[in-house]
Amino acid sequence: MRSTYRIGPVRVTLATSEPRVAAAYDALYAPFRINAAEGGTEASFEVRVLRRRSRRTGLSHYHITSDVDDVFTVRKMSRVLPHVEGAVNLCIARFMPRYLLLHAAAMTRDGVGVIIPGGPGFGKTTLAAALTSRGWRYASDEFAMIDGRDGSIVPYPKALSIKSGSFDVLKSFGLPVDAAPTFDRADKGAIRLLPACAIRPDAIASATPIRLIVFPSLMPDAAPVATPMSQAESVFEMSRRCFNLLRFRSEAISLLSRIAKSARSERLQSGDLETTCRIMDRLAESAATHRRRPSKTVSLSAA
Repeated sequence: MRSTYRIGPVRVTLATSEPRVAAAYDALYAPFRINAAEGGTEASFEVRVLRRRSRRTGLSHYHITSDVDDVFTVRKMSRVLPHVEGAVNLCIARFMPRYLLLHAAAMTRDGVGVIIPGGPGFGKTTLAAALTSRGWRYASDEFAMIDGRDGSIVPYPKALSIKSGSFDVLKSFGLPVDAAPTFDRADKGAIRLLPACAIRPDAIASATPIRLIVFPSLMPDAAPVATPMSQAESVFEMSRRCFNLLRFRSEAISLLSRIAKSARSERLQSGDLETTCRIMDRLAESAATHRRRPSKTVSLSAA
C-alpha cells in the first residue's frame, strides 16, 4: 500500500502493509494527496512502515525506515505516526538543498512573513496554533523553510504537534483539539496531531517575504513583553537554530544578515497566551506598515 502527498515543496510517499497506519496518515494529509505519477516538487522522500514479529519473544513491532536509512522500532501503534513524522523531518533536514532550514514556527499575516525560532519547549506550536485560530496563516511548526533565491518563507504545512499541556488552553481558543487523534511520543508523552485546515479551511500560507523575527521564551508566570533586538543578535540567534548552516556556510550567514536587515527582530517573553497573541498581532501590524529598503537577492548553492 503506497500513498503520495505533496506537502509544500516536499513530496512524501508512505509505503506500508498496515491499513491502520495508512489511514491515520491519510487522515492528516488527505488534502495534499496526489497521483504518484505527478511531478513538480523539488524533494521526494519515501518512508516505509513494516510490521514484524520477534522470533525470540513472539511480540510484534513496527519498523520505520526512510530514504536517509534512519531506523525506528516501536512496539505500540500509538507511536508509529510521530515516528513517521520524525523520519520525514530528518529527510528534509538532510536533503533540501535549495532551502535554509531553521528550527522555527513560520506564519504569515497580511503579507508579513514571520518566523519564530526556538528549541523544544519554547511554545512554538502552541503559539502557531493560537495565531492560526485568530486569522494568521500557517506555514509550519517545525521548519522555517527559507528560499535561498529570495529569502522568502516557503510553507511546509505539516500537522501541528500539540502536547498534552496545551490541550485545554487551545480548546479555549476554539481549536478542535478533542477531535484530533492522540499519539504517544516517548520524549513528549501524549500529543495530538492537528492539521491546520481543521482549524480554518483557508489556514495554509503562501510564500511570503520575512518581515518579522520573534525569539520566544516561555515564562508562564511572567507578563508577556516584546523587546527589540539588534540585527547582529538576530543573525546569531537564527544561526544557532539553523539545521543546515554548515552546508551553506558563509552564504547562509549572508542570507540571514539580509533577512535581519529587512525584518524587525524581537525577543518575546511569552506567558498568558491571549496576551502573547495580542502582542504578536501588534508586531505584525507594525512590520506591515514599516517602510524598509528592499533587500538584494541572495542565492544559496550546496557546498
